[in-house]
Amino acid sequence: GKINVTKVNNVPAGNIPNNATGIELASCNFNVIGEPIDVRTLVFKITPTANGKPEHLDSMILYNAAGTALIGGVDGVGASAATVGYATSTDTFTLNPGDNILTLKGTVDNNPSANDTFQIGIDMANTTNFIARGVNSSLDITLGTYATPQSVVSANTKTIQTSALTVTTLSTPAAKTYAPGTNDVLFSKVMLDASASTEDIKISQFIATNVVTTAKS
Repeated sequence: GKINVTKVNNVPAGNIPNNATGIELASCNFNVIGEPIDVRTLVFKITPTANGKPEHLDSMILYNAAGTALIGGVDGVGASAATVGYATSTDTFTLNPGDNILTLKGTVDNNPSANDTFQIGIDMANTTNFIARGVNSSLDITLGTYATPQSVVSANTKTIQTSALTVTTLSTPAAKTYAPGTNDVLFSKVMLDASASTEDIKISQFIATNVVTTAKS
């Protein structure tokens, strides 16, 4: 059997919150040829920036496209900021021939700061970090020959951000004079923009201030 690992954009680059669980961190395609393959050892390389540390990521679990967990939770190891660390799984899971889109989810603790980044990679740079065996043949899937590439397959970068909501008064409708007693007047339009937020925003109250001016003769 053969296996080739590539980055996919199922988990795109973007913002993630801190102090949250079940956060999508990375996605890769494990393309298998010839026979089912048991992956026995898998190492995730964690590359943080700024104040981010590998140990800020915990309980990382790999899921298949059906949402089934393939490994138990693994924690990032590395206590230095902006320094590469690793998380290692020795749980065996089986991948069938064809494309296997796998997603890594985990817990981000409350220590990272805004704009810290994390990039996760499947570390296949050396033979101790990726160990696999053919299910039917019972032969080792030799790294660099039958398991490729012999390098780190890096997923998209995730950036720590907080909840955010921007409120903007639009330019329409324009200022206008109305006669007393006019009904159904559209006074203003307001845009609520949560596109920079890492989570949905629930608005429980919205207060509009009415400023009255009196015309002088």
